[in-house]
Amino acid sequence: MTNNNINTFTKFAVATSGVVFGLAALEVPAKAAVFNLGSLSNDGTSLVQAGADAGNGNLDFFNFTLDDDIDNINDWLNIATNTLNNNDTDIGLYDANGFKVAEDDDGGPLFDSELSFGGADPLAAPDKTPGVDGTLLAGDYTLVVSGWNANFTTNINDIVAGTQDLPTSYTLTITNFDDDIQSTPEPTGILGFLAMGAFGWLSGLKRKLKGE
Repeated sequence: MTNNNINTFTKFAVATSGVVFGLAALEVPAKAAVFNLGSLSNDGTSLVQAGADAGNGNLDFFNFTLDDDIDNINDWLNIATNTLNNNDTDIGLYDANGFKVAEDDDGGPLFDSELSFGGADPLAAPDKTPGVDGTLLAGDYTLVVSGWNANFTTNINDIVAGTQDLPTSYTLTITNFDDDIQSTPEPTGILGFLAMGAFGWLSGLKRKLKGE
């Protein structure tokens, strides 16, 4: 699915806009774009979002929520950019407190960027080890996309955009699969199974008593 919830901010405008979860004082560079993607699907469905053509030296911020930990060998989260004409992107992932979790340059095909969490990521690029970026706790995150040679500092407030322009046309794809949730039966199904078992037991007891 594609999310078109985009707001473009100028520097200092974010003080009341909540660009990054839990941070109210983040200075968003001029012409930066902010996308609020909401909670990620956990069934392996990809969320595809087009980046913003916001001009020279810009950064794109993508906010999303991960509802459950990526900590099982069968859980995985893949974040990747897809550019045209072999353009080069850098990406950095930050937690709700504005601290860097991971970053990547050229982890995907050609000059595209990719982060891979969890042990069984089927979307990892051919030359990338699935789950190489480790586990990821449930929570609110912000992914920052820049052109090549960005400086993704420890604190999101200090990021320096790349010396190469952010591509004027690219997409960000985020795909999440949570085996813990997908393999857990619905509560109604469990209750129904128990009810059927109890009914069968009572029926057998009734026939036994009647025979006596």
